[in-house]
Amino acid sequence: MCARPCGPCPWRRDNADRKRYGNLPEYAAGTIPGEPGFGEPVDGDPQAALGTRFACHHVSSGNPHVCAGHVAVVGREHPLVRFGVILGLIDPAALKPGEDWPPLFDSYQEMMTAVGPDAPLPPGTELVQR
Repeated sequence: MCARPCGPCPWRRDNADRKRYGNLPEYAAGTIPGEPGFGEPVDGDPQAALGTRFACHHVSSGNPHVCAGHVAVVGREHPLVRFGVILGLIDPAALKPGEDWPPLFDSYQEMMTAVGPDAPLPPGTELVQR
């Protein structure tokens, strides 16, 4: 798991002015509480046996890490994250933003509105596809 949100993390509020994530709904499939497929493995996901997870946008897809922003905002609601805490694989402190972290969106819906594929694309905004 990542120690803190990376630069291109979609959960960071400061990315609302500079990035859009065109495939965010597909990327987040099965990882967002209250959304369709929550907790179900995604076809073709190499981690399907472990259930789904929201991987870091900065770490290579060949060596994925769980997104720190995702865990801090909605991780406590995911059964596998809770199981990881119980087993001692995930530090309970990861379930809330660190003191020195950039501000994060409060929910998936807020993040999607600000940086998702339907968010306005101001000039100079980078479209992230991963």
